[in-house]
Amino acid sequence: YYYKACKLKEVERSGWVDWNISRTGPVERIAEHIYGTQILAMAIYLEYELDLNIDKVTTMLAHHETEEIEIGDITPFDGVTDVKKHELGKIAVSNIVSKIKNGEYIKRYIDEFEKRETKEGMFAYLIDKLECILWAKKYSDTGRISLETAPKEQIEDVKEYIEKGANDAGDIFREFHKY
Repeated sequence: YYYKACKLKEVERSGWVDWNISRTGPVERIAEHIYGTQILAMAIYLEYELDLNIDKVTTMLAHHETEEIEIGDITPFDGVTDVKKHELGKIAVSNIVSKIKNGEYIKRYIDEFEKRETKEGMFAYLIDKLECILWAKKYSDTGRISLETAPKEQIEDVKEYIEKGANDAGDIFREFHKY
């Protein structure tokens, strides 16, 4: 399990690659995203003294991308429905944790994250989206992603956000991820 999970340290996040990110610096990897979500969750929890089980949240965030070990980083622009992605994800997680004596532990936290029925599950889910928005904004502000260099298919997929006034990828990701 450990070696499989550590593959996420090597895999760049597909969304940035799909947007033709400038290679003038490193591209965020999946494991870096996981770390970023945990740090962001902890910072918001501490700053606002939220009534949450933060250990549960950070555990969810540690495992929420486990499926990507097998199915890759499927983005909303890949043409895979949420239902299909969820199905593929459940199968992948089951395969990945099947050799761990208490693999159900990981599956429970991922399920809680996916269902968003508890305050911890919802908070973790929203943190995941916010972390993505912050990186889109950072990449836009530093000129590493722009509407001018994005592939035409990407721009076509987000045309409605541009027409509503989105000026950069940060604006687009914020609008796309509004809950």
